[in-house]
Amino acid sequence: TIHTFTTGGSFQPNCTANVELLVVAGGGGGGGGTYGGHTGGGGGAGGLITNSSFAVGIQTYNVTIGGGGSGSTGAAGSIGGTGGNSVFSNLTALGGGGGGPTLSGNGGNGGSGGGGSRDNNSNSGGSGLQPGSASGGLGNAGGHTGPVNTGAAGGGGSGGVGQTGDAGGLGGAGTSSSISGSSVTYAAGGNAGSNDVPAANTGNGGGGGTGDGGAGNGKSGATGVVIIRYPN
Repeated sequence: TIHTFTTGGSFQPNCTANVELLVVAGGGGGGGGTYGGHTGGGGGAGGLITNSSFAVGIQTYNVTIGGGGSGSTGAAGSIGGTGGNSVFSNLTALGGGGGGPTLSGNGGNGGSGGGGSRDNNSNSGGSGLQPGSASGGLGNAGGHTGPVNTGAAGGGGSGGVGQTGDAGGLGGAGTSSSISGSSVTYAAGGNAGSNDVPAANTGNGGGGGTGDGGAGNGKSGATGVVIIRYPN
């Protein structure tokens, strides 16, 4: 039996059991771009927690699903929004950090960190906070950028750090799981914006905004998920 939550709800087992769990938080929003090839960093993936044998009893377990962080507007110069936390029992997956905007540069901290933007400075990616949290789990840092000669950086993913590339760095890798009955990749970081094209959403984490030719908006992060699986 598989229960998949994409919105909040409750889980009420009718016996004691050990269940398989996947808890993923909302992804961070991408950073906005401005003009002259200044591009936004990718949003970080939501933190990811797995447990192959989580003990549950005969009670009600509330489930909270984190929403994706909003992409920032290019004109505002603000960082992408942080994703919301997802919670099951005593396990909390932390929302992904927002991608860095071109006017203030650094990516935000989160389950996985947002990528740094491309502007006239060297900008840091946000830290991946999930592994060091009380619940443990997977998360990585967003990519760092150099001055103008490098592109914006991708957001961190559950399976790897965000990357830097001249045309916009790729988001960090996600994590494959078959808990749903088929192999699916969860919690990948968002790609950074390139000079002329806003990045597409990739996995759980918003893509960065475009820069050249006007103010481009970052994309929003993806909503989190909780999946519970147990024998019939």
